[in-house]
Amino acid sequence: MDHFGIGEKPWLKPVQFEKLMGGRPCASDSALFRLPKPLLTDIAEFLSDDKPSLASLALTNSDCQQLARSRQFANVVFDHREYNYGLVVHLAQESFSDDDGTPQIRHCVRSIQFGMILSPYVYVDGFLDQGLENILALLWSHLPHLTSITWHGQLSTSRYLTHAIANTAIQHLHITNIFANHNWLFTIPDMPHLRSLKLSLDTNHFPSSLTSPFFEMLLKGCAASLESLEWRGPKSSPQFIDIPDRPMYLWVQANGLDFSHGPIHFPRLRWLMLEGLIVGPTLMHSFLGARLRHLTLPLCPDHTVIYRLLAGCDTMRDLETLSMPLLTTEDDAELALDFVARHSSSLEFLCLQGMAGAVMDGVVIPRLVEAGLPNLISLSLEWWTAEADLDNPISAVDICSNWWGSEVLPRGITPPPRWTLWTPIRPVYVPEQSLALIGKLDTLRQLRLFAGGRECRDPAWWMVDYRAMCALLSGLTKLHTLAICGDDYGDSVAYNVWRGTRWGRGVGPNDVEDWAEEDIDDRLVDNDDDDDDAWPYEYVFYYVDHRSCMLNWAENFAAALPSLEWMLCGSTPMGVEPPDEEGFRCVSALIEGMDRCEAQLRQWFTMDVGADAGRQ
Repeated sequence: MDHFGIGEKPWLKPVQFEKLMGGRPCASDSALFRLPKPLLTDIAEFLSDDKPSLASLALTNSDCQQLARSRQFANVVFDHREYNYGLVVHLAQESFSDDDGTPQIRHCVRSIQFGMILSPYVYVDGFLDQGLENILALLWSHLPHLTSITWHGQLSTSRYLTHAIANTAIQHLHITNIFANHNWLFTIPDMPHLRSLKLSLDTNHFPSSLTSPFFEMLLKGCAASLESLEWRGPKSSPQFIDIPDRPMYLWVQANGLDFSHGPIHFPRLRWLMLEGLIVGPTLMHSFLGARLRHLTLPLCPDHTVIYRLLAGCDTMRDLETLSMPLLTTEDDAELALDFVARHSSSLEFLCLQGMAGAVMDGVVIPRLVEAGLPNLISLSLEWWTAEADLDNPISAVDICSNWWGSEVLPRGITPPPRWTLWTPIRPVYVPEQSLALIGKLDTLRQLRLFAGGRECRDPAWWMVDYRAMCALLSGLTKLHTLAICGDDYGDSVAYNVWRGTRWGRGVGPNDVEDWAEEDIDDRLVDNDDDDDDAWPYEYVFYYVDHRSCMLNWAENFAAALPSLEWMLCGSTPMGVEPPDEEGFRCVSALIEGMDRCEAQLRQWFTMDVGADAGRQ
């Protein structure tokens, strides 16, 4: 499961009240509207989660109705369901009718999000109906406060539509899928007001000769104003890439992306995330020439080329966040760590992924400690090929109990290529010397450690000695967030494998993670042979015993780390209370069940929502 933290997305705030009324003075003499106008906007924002109060406010008078609408219609989601068309018709009537001075909904809209096409009536040969597309484009130009457009799904590339987007003066644009053709390539308009751009595009929809020219023209048109760029590659056709020491599947495109007319200058670009792309040297050089504050480098086969470009680029004096993938050789690690050392005085967040065990323990961690990094407050390290105990493999067939049958993997497990039920599962270990060095980075406030083989041919689990880790990390006195990921019991591997699955993968056919405490008690009492929903005793006891074990270890970490407030181990997120009168710190599970918390950890450690941070 991965539900913890999901749903907490940044929304645009309501339109300021002066703009909301469209220049019309307030008709009400209520004391409410004699308050400072920014305070009225804050009131509408405060009531966003209280729908009954918002509805009561709307029924008071026309001014209150418009204030309530400013929150209700600030972010409009249009997913082509029938009830969405009523809003489209209403906005069209407001846009093209005479203004009689009454408050209008179109003044409230700040963001429009288009979901996947659900109705079969809006398709014409697989594309969005051109008539509906033109209506939507026409509406955009009549929404005076529209600042954000998000399009999830098929977007055909009519010239009328793209020019309508450019004419709205929007500041934030997010596109997931479009179809390109030669006729449209040279009609891409400039978007000089665009501040953030999120691209998640399947280049299989592009002729191969158009891929790089399309993106070059698109980025060139908004380069002068662009502050944030999140660019994700295609996810439709995997290709196997045999990287030394870490064979894996990676979503990539066949041809690399690059600029053919020289570098492009991005004077205001501060936030850059590249993912799943093969980036050419000219394109990468253009990005590295900006004064970046946040940088996420792409995971791709040509990672050595990227690290050589890093070695030759100028120092980014404002760089605060850095995420770097795939250091499989000592040469790559040295180039990457030289770049980190040059930015030691400014770096605050550092994420290193896909490290070979020998490189991580022999080069990366010692160099990090040597660099000093006086302002580093967040560190995320991933051993993707840590040292494995190949003498004691565990057959994956042992994961399957009689509950699922001998030929079915537990729910939630998707086997990698060539992973059969008899593929050995490798327990992996992180050397204590590495943990001891990490314990010397006493400026850290949050730390995430992952070890295992998330995408390797052979699955690998991290056997953690929590007692030793607790002692080795005790020097991190400022640490308030600790996440231990990919972990398993180090002293009873077979016991936990026999119990069902690894943590976070589900502990039964219906996912024991969803049980509440009272449900566990009920199942222990009512578990009879005739009940199809009944659970074997071992599953119930395993879950209860597992959570108790994790809470006990979290109490030990809380005693050793005086600032600890949140901890994840064993796929159990836990909160730590301040010490009581006797100095004891109470630890409690934050959810009923188990959760890997990957979405939340991405937000905390790898700036996953950084592109939206300024969208207020």
